[in-house]
Amino acid sequence: MGSGTCFAYVVLRTRSKGVNCRYTRDASDVGQALATAGGFVLTSEAVTVENVAALAFNIPLFETSTLEISKFADRQFAEIGDLVTYQIQLRNAAASPLTGVQIQDQLPDGFVYADGTAGIDGRLRREPITPVVAGRSLRFDLGTMSAGDAVTISYRVRIGASAAEGEQFNLATASGRQPNGDPASTAQARAGIRVRGGVFGLTQVIVGRVFVDADKNGRFDNGEKPLAGVRIYLNNGKSVITDDNGQYSFPVVDSGSMVVALDPVTLPALTVRCRK
Repeated sequence: MGSGTCFAYVVLRTRSKGVNCRYTRDASDVGQALATAGGFVLTSEAVTVENVAALAFNIPLFETSTLEISKFADRQFAEIGDLVTYQIQLRNAAASPLTGVQIQDQLPDGFVYADGTAGIDGRLRREPITPVVAGRSLRFDLGTMSAGDAVTISYRVRIGASAAEGEQFNLATASGRQPNGDPASTAQARAGIRVRGGVFGLTQVIVGRVFVDADKNGRFDNGEKPLAGVRIYLNNGKSVITDDNGQYSFPVVDSGSMVVALDPVTLPALTVRCRK
């Protein structure tokens, strides 16, 4: 049985003996392929059914699947300013050709299509394709897809400075028309990547050192003693402890002003020498 195709055979019981009627139907009459008499092979030619009293109809009821779409990104993580490659795979799973096939692709906020990067892989070779761009929306016009045809479209997108950090999804759908005029469409396919700020991010890093400033010049000079095991607090409640070199760091801090405080209880006992 063809992929996604449902066949109906309506069996009629007759009380009359010796009745042998012939029934002929053309595929163009129903707008889709017919199953051959007594079988499951599809044909676009006229089908003749002998003894229609026993077997009246031999046509597919409907297509349960027509277009199949999937979408992928070339990475799971990216930073603002990066180029990301997206790939869309589309297949006509119907038993008949589809016309007016197009893909609608919606980019996340801050994502911008890189001109001239789109290409389509068909049965023979890869060729360039130019989408219709309207803001964050891309439309790829594919025209007619024969039964069983599959294409792969790939293109690149730059992540702009206005893109939000965190998980961002790119959404795609496809549509077309069957020979009888009925619409065909796909479910929504999506590809997600996690955006990190990188050098354009709004997070900050705080680093420092706790030491005995013997000469009181505010700098750590040779011969001055670093203090280990001292706890440092931020006004948001986060805290760290200095290492053997007296150093500490808060690697990820939200943007804005922060207050850094030292816990005096954790300071070691110091001997102060006074000069005469």
